Amino acid sequence: MSSAWLPKLGSLLMLIKEQKQTSFVDHKRATDEEALGILISRFCEWDGQAIFEVTKAAFEDANFHTWVELLEKEWADFDEDKIEPQGSDVKSYVVVNDTLCEGWQAWGEASGEVEVFDSEAAARQEIQDVFEELVQNQIASGMEPDDEPSEFVVPLDEYVKGRKTIYTGETNEE
Repeated sequence: MSSAWLPKLGSLLMLIKEQKQTSFVDHKRATDEEALGILISRFCEWDGQAIFEVTKAAFEDANFHTWVELLEKEWADFDEDKIEPQGSDVKSYVVVNDTLCEGWQAWGEASGEVEVFDSEAAARQEIQDVFEELVQNQIASGMEPDDEPSEFVVPLDEYVKGRKTIYTGETNEE
């Protein structure tokens, strides 16, 4: 990256550094591009169309016009429902809360039937829908609304009920 842009991009670079420290166990090995990708994904609220528009704008700005044309064609032809499962690699997903006392708890677990989603996108959309309703209820009741959902998506085969993260005292700060 050209150093001439650094003073103008100072705030963005600070956000990237912070994202690396909060999203990666070994933040020193994470690239700025990976952290920026996470920031864009969150800024776009995990909306594929919005992420595509950001990607397209970046390629256009870099004069990759032929590449943009190819991306637009592929995106127009893309239909998530038509993706063929790849053998036994088909994954199901659960939405998880990480509680301080009980560790990971999947949605529906309290009632005895864990909610399972066919795609990560469907699980993320459900989180977003529930979060938007929560925020509206918080505002209506005069509460300060949450900034972002506390739930996250985990592949079903990686879900462990009660899993806890243990703080060892180490930090990711440089």
